[in-house]
Amino acid sequence: MQRVALGVYLEAVTVAKLLLSVQGLTKKFGGVKALSAVGMDVKQGSIHAVIGPNGAGKTTLINLITGRQRADSGRIWYCGGTIDNLSSEARARHGIVRTFQITSIFPSFSALDNAVLAIQAREGRNFGCWSPVRDDKGIQVSAREYLVQVGLGDHEDTHAAHLSHGQRRLLELAMVLATQPRLLILDEPMAGLSIAESKSMVELLGALKCENTLLMIEHDMDVVFSLADYVTVLDRGVAIACGVPEKIRSDIAVQKAYLGEVD
Repeated sequence: MQRVALGVYLEAVTVAKLLLSVQGLTKKFGGVKALSAVGMDVKQGSIHAVIGPNGAGKTTLINLITGRQRADSGRIWYCGGTIDNLSSEARARHGIVRTFQITSIFPSFSALDNAVLAIQAREGRNFGCWSPVRDDKGIQVSAREYLVQVGLGDHEDTHAAHLSHGQRRLLELAMVLATQPRLLILDEPMAGLSIAESKSMVELLGALKCENTLLMIEHDMDVVFSLADYVTVLDRGVAIACGVPEKIRSDIAVQKAYLGEVD
């Protein structure tokens, strides 16, 4: 009896550590099967990378998780319950936030004002009441904290249009963080960044997992293997491997399908 009870307890602890679990997700577009019975578990407090060649189904998988598209079959579990019937907006309210789900950066607004708008959206305030919000010192302080967190503390008064590409990506990240996500989904966070900006972004994302769970699509394998705790590899709509980076590096199927490094 004691062994059974211990087994049940350990199973419960394992399940409790899962923030997101997708099981058997399948999605077709006409006669093309974009995903075929894909499964993936994302643990709380981890960085989980999804990699694969172009057309592997990465974006479709993320679209199904965020509710932008609906699966033909399969289930999505989040925080212990199914979210299959929730809209994209409802999932965002439950903490599943993708970078482009935030309203586009307002180029004529300062970095601080953009962050303030993100907080306003999180709190469900009316965007028509902009003047009172700008006078709200509490929101101003909170917005500055998010800018500092991503390294834009010295640019709060800079109009977004005058920020570099890398700085705009950081501002977008600050706005996402301002919504206080529980599952932060990043689509190619390194795209278009300089070497120095990429290094800073890697350090920032590594620090974020102390308070957030990150699911990211990324093509830079150096970044993936330096950041990710777990990696899922898709190839032609099928999850061909999933595990820690060391396991993925040595997987022959992965090397043939994506890395192109077969010994």
